[in-house]
Amino acid sequence: MNQALLTDVLTQPLLVESSYVYAYYMQLHNMMTGVRAPEGYDYSAARAALQPFSVTSSSVIKVNSYTNLDEAPKNSVAVIQLKGPVIKNSQFCGPRGTLDIANDFNRAKANPNIIGAVLDIESGGGMALAVKPLTDAMQSFMEQKPIVGLSGDILASAGYYIASFCDEIIAQHPRSIIGSIGTMLAFADAKAMLEKQGIVFHEMYATKSTHKNKTFREASSGNYKPVIEFMLDPINEDFHADVREQRGAKLSSSEELIFKGETFMADYSVEIGLIDSLGSLQDAVLRVEELSAGYRSKNSNSKTQIKNMSKIANIDALAGVASPTQEQLDLANADLTTIGVTGATLVTEAFITEAAGVTAKNVTLTESLAAANTANKTASDSLVLANAKIIGLEAQVKAFGENAGATHQKAGGDEEPVVTGEEQDPTKVIAALAHNKAVESYL
Repeated sequence: MNQALLTDVLTQPLLVESSYVYAYYMQLHNMMTGVRAPEGYDYSAARAALQPFSVTSSSVIKVNSYTNLDEAPKNSVAVIQLKGPVIKNSQFCGPRGTLDIANDFNRAKANPNIIGAVLDIESGGGMALAVKPLTDAMQSFMEQKPIVGLSGDILASAGYYIASFCDEIIAQHPRSIIGSIGTMLAFADAKAMLEKQGIVFHEMYATKSTHKNKTFREASSGNYKPVIEFMLDPINEDFHADVREQRGAKLSSSEELIFKGETFMADYSVEIGLIDSLGSLQDAVLRVEELSAGYRSKNSNSKTQIKNMSKIANIDALAGVASPTQEQLDLANADLTTIGVTGATLVTEAFITEAAGVTAKNVTLTESLAAANTANKTASDSLVLANAKIIGLEAQVKAFGENAGATHQKAGGDEEPVVTGEEQDPTKVIAALAHNKAVESYL
């Protein structure tokens, strides 16, 4: 019996489709009770069948030994297999673990003759913590080469989680089971069985170890809320977030059961964006060859971000800091410069508030200045018009003054005599008029 596998199965949270779990209960029972496989059973053929191999589109056959990807001919496509439960460590008499499958991708990435890979996967799920070692290796592979997932009869839970990281997913049968995006934990309480055999359990905890194993003890007594809240929910949120990121806009927003753990037939899964198409291994290999031409990873931006994470320790240090010091901000801004971000600067919230106030004042002053300029222009325009009118009137006055009759003259061109103060007697004034004098000269 494999003690490590038994421990993992009984203690770790699972990303698994329920019917898939039931199919393995008998094997779990055999492991717990020590039932062994028949003596002399040869597992070598089963192990060999799960090894990676390489193919070309012209002939989808195994062109090299099962384990030697290094001898793949030029322009080959690696076919890497994940069959059965998702576990981290390979079993002598069972499925290969994600650590070994991740190494298959690393070997294929290093081989210049391999242009991409098909992940041939048939799994209803497995251990939640076994997913990341494989998806990390897949993302590294996809920095240079494409991966197309090829689903067998079931692609569910942790199996789908892994496949979602592929560039595309093809299902081999329209009735393949796809989905089960959810998280569960099942554990067997064998305490009663063991107690019947005379085994007595005693648990003792240090005085300050008040919360040690508390979540498990609560679950054993029937209170599952702590396990759900502190273990299952966080893992489930990661599962949902990764699937949303990897499948992106392909996922249908109208099918609300996708993220509630439901499973779907493959043909409908194409409609709602869980997978891309139906096809065979040949189709998957051809698609890898098509994608490899001018390949650009769908995760290229996120890969750069992951690589840069180690360079932004001072930015990470600001998490949860309400009022960072100027020194902390200077160090964080230095991190931004290190990763090539030159168009942004980290500042305090107080600085932003103060800057907003200054901006508001500047807006008010600008508006006031604009109003004053408008008034000044209006006054200037009025002054120009007034001056123009004055000049026009002066010209009219001058022209009028030059016309005949503008000044008084006596008949014949003689000017009228100027009447002094002494001559203002009416009789004398009348007598002094020129025409009266002319009359007198005739008399």
